[in-house]
Amino acid sequence: MPLMKDMFDFTPVSSWVENFNESTHDESSRTRIFKSFVMLPEVEESSRIILDRIHRKQGRGFFITGLYCSGKTIFMAWLSAILTEPTLRKQFLDSKPEWGMDALASRKFMTINFTAIEVPDETLEEAF
Repeated sequence: MPLMKDMFDFTPVSSWVENFNESTHDESSRTRIFKSFVMLPEVEESSRIILDRIHRKQGRGFFITGLYCSGKTIFMAWLSAILTEPTLRKQFLDSKPEWGMDALASRKFMTINFTAIEVPDETLEEAF
């Protein structure tokens, strides 16, 4: 009988949660996130909704919810990457012409990346 380690690739990957700031702080790390992110249908729809609200300048907050280890942090890192890097945003939007958000590609955004796991005993105000 084959061993589990022979059936699957167990390549170590650094934790997105533990290294959230490092994974979004420069262009090369944001590009790596963009290229490695697997866009599932549910996440694609969430992306469309969020980007549509931004495109229409309907500023609002969004709750990203999911089970432990379901991909919430990497999704936020991916959003940060495409909002921060115009070339990544354009590349993504070019793959979704049916969304009609071409004008979003040229806009400039600033993201504030924060994960509560880094400061679990502080309030949001104390952490900043």
